Amino acid sequence: MSVSQVTELIGRFPAETIEKTMNTIIRYLNRNNRVKSHTYLIDATPLDVDYNFDSKKISKKNLENKDPKWGHGTSIGFYIGFKGTFVLDYNTMMPVLFVIHPGSPHDSQIFLEILEQMKKHHLLHHNDKILAN
Repeated sequence: MSVSQVTELIGRFPAETIEKTMNTIIRYLNRNNRVKSHTYLIDATPLDVDYNFDSKKISKKNLENKDPKWGHGTSIGFYIGFKGTFVLDYNTMMPVLFVIHPGSPHDSQIFLEILEQMKKHHLLHHNDKILAN
């Protein structure tokens, strides 16, 4: 499969489905990996999906009832897609959590939600440290 075929396929699924699938894979990879304290890295990246199949102009109104939204990333400019936030274990550089947001909300707007997701998945403990970009 080519990259464009993968992004086209991902663009057809709801954001919630993508997020749950990624976190299931991550939990499987990280089973039995708990030590006394962790340092976590948090970073987000734009996820551009190939949503413009017919090469027609797509407005915000066209995307009202769909999960992908217009966003802007400094590295890629305007795009239709999501913002994916990864939480990585600093020592192993393995992902421990993935959260997806439509469009491109600013990192400061989603930081508290990321912390809540880490608590929900029992990742955040008393002596843990967080490094956020």
